[in-house]
Amino acid sequence: MEMPPVKLKDKSMLFNMLLSTQADKTTDALQALQSLLMEMPLSEIRLEAAKESLINHAQSAYPNFRDKSQKIARYKQLGYTEDPNKLLVEEVAGMTLNDLGNFYKQHIQEQAIVYVVIGNKKKINMKQLRQLGEFEEMKLKDFLK
Repeated sequence: MEMPPVKLKDKSMLFNMLLSTQADKTTDALQALQSLLMEMPLSEIRLEAAKESLINHAQSAYPNFRDKSQKIARYKQLGYTEDPNKLLVEEVAGMTLNDLGNFYKQHIQEQAIVYVVIGNKKKINMKQLRQLGEFEEMKLKDFLK
């Protein structure tokens, strides 16, 4: 299975994550996340749990009657020739720990990481936060217009 479809193959993709924590734990949480992104631990047990979760989600993603035509049109627009959830279930069911490791090395490890931290800077250890890499502080009005 090609993920994304061939139509989107040359476009940049985004791996987006959300991390929610107490302000005073921000840098600890980001450091833990960064360590996972830099060197992901591989576990057969966790892989099986993740596969089960993905398969359950994909199998329950069938659109209701009113949304079905829009969903099909969107899939076609993205270049899919069949339901991507069906393709996902087939692909994930046969996935091995080696497959996951190869995907991680090819698409995630050593890629640029951008963190966006929103919170009260008085409660966040700004010195530790600056140590994670390039740092730009913005006001809310700078990006919400």
